[in-house]
Amino acid sequence: MHMKKIGKIFLNLGLGFIIGIFIASIGGQRGLFLVLVIITLTILGIVKKKYHCWLILAVGLLLGIARYSLMPLIDVSQYDGQKVNLSGYVCEEPDLRGIKQKITLCTEAVNILITTDLYPTYQYGDELEMAGRVQVPGTIENFAYDRYLARYGIYLVSYSPSLQRVGENTSLSVRLYRQLFDFKLSLKEIIDRGLKEPESGLANALILGYKRTVSDDYLQKFSVIGLSHMIAISGTHITILAAIIMDFLLFFNLSRRRAFYFSIIFLIFYVVLTGNQASAVRSLIMGAIGLGAKEWGKDFKFINGLIIAGTGMLLLNPRLLRDDLGFQLSFLAIMALIYIYPLFNVYATKWLCNFKGNIFWRHKLKYVLDILSVTIACQIISSPLLAINFNQVSIIAPFANLIILWVFDLLMVALLAALALSWFLPGLSIIFFLPSLWMLKYIYLMTNFLAQCPLAAIAVNNFGWIGAGLYYLILGLAVWWLNKQKTRGN
Repeated sequence: MHMKKIGKIFLNLGLGFIIGIFIASIGGQRGLFLVLVIITLTILGIVKKKYHCWLILAVGLLLGIARYSLMPLIDVSQYDGQKVNLSGYVCEEPDLRGIKQKITLCTEAVNILITTDLYPTYQYGDELEMAGRVQVPGTIENFAYDRYLARYGIYLVSYSPSLQRVGENTSLSVRLYRQLFDFKLSLKEIIDRGLKEPESGLANALILGYKRTVSDDYLQKFSVIGLSHMIAISGTHITILAAIIMDFLLFFNLSRRRAFYFSIIFLIFYVVLTGNQASAVRSLIMGAIGLGAKEWGKDFKFINGLIIAGTGMLLLNPRLLRDDLGFQLSFLAIMALIYIYPLFNVYATKWLCNFKGNIFWRHKLKYVLDILSVTIACQIISSPLLAINFNQVSIIAPFANLIILWVFDLLMVALLAALALSWFLPGLSIIFFLPSLWMLKYIYLMTNFLAQCPLAAIAVNNFGWIGAGLYYLILGLAVWWLNKQKTRGN
């Protein structure tokens, strides 16, 4: 009981901390919003008579505001438009984009995002001398590019400066990362030998997290049909990998607890290998919590895990809440799975109970209904953010997920198996990758077909944060009321 009380204290602190980060990040309206939150907490404390809970929430709220305020203020205005000579090292894996490459150069003064020609290529850890003009990133078509880069600690950009490689950073951490990225590149070469474009590009994105191996044309098509989440290293990837590793270890009679810890270690290695992408790190945290839920038992609540994960990530980088769309969509998707999906599942279960058919067809129908329920739940909760950021919402997404994603689990297993076999027998890689090739061709075929459907996505213009706020308020009240009805029905 004592541990439960301590757990509740930390959860309330975490929830307050997240609210505090939000208040501190919203700009000019933060004072009014802070007053409203404090009044709400006071009223709830009086009505519910749980003064200590609301007091802890208030403390967490103030800690969140303090954490956001303590972020270092980096003034780079003196560099804007100036020609500079700086030296540093490549501190992120280079991002290759067609005939260009983007390099993050970490210097003693500031981190710079450099866009330059594809050749000569540079590697993580290369020490470079740079001479050229830099500028402060601005807003591009209502997209806050400066805030987007600031969440990665990047405050300046430079286009086609003079670069000269002068050495290699020899620190232990840099050498370890470089070895990992070299290993990742060797895996990419195996995939490129076993598959041709465009299938190899999609396989590299799915398995290794390469962002630009899929053409812009297909990225747009995936967005139209609501399958962009398939490209990023997401919770789906992590869940499948965790399940594969767990099953593999259990097959060799390893205890469940040891299999759990080995799976977590493998997932950490995988996330580092794919470049510590924000989506992968989020998925790792939630995947670890998901595996832990099975290990720790029924008493584990996923909403608690969500608050713990959110608090930890925002403690390290408070900018994520306002400026990282992937962070926002990931946590909204988990909220949908916790609160909205079960509502659909209740009606699906009732319908299946009345279904007259054999066990095989009942199982298949349950699979179909689960995919539709999850997709629709995520679509309902994410639509306002998608409308604000992309001015469009995919209408065909539930159907596209149903038609295409059934093959995703099989594809991940086939790609991993082909990679492992091709590592030992490279001469047979084309044969090993044949099952993957057929599934990748199927994904491209269905994507081309679905993207051409009328009203696959609808344009949404002039939809702002006020409309989104009202939408989420109504949605929250509706979900609360429906869950109340479901509880009474039970």
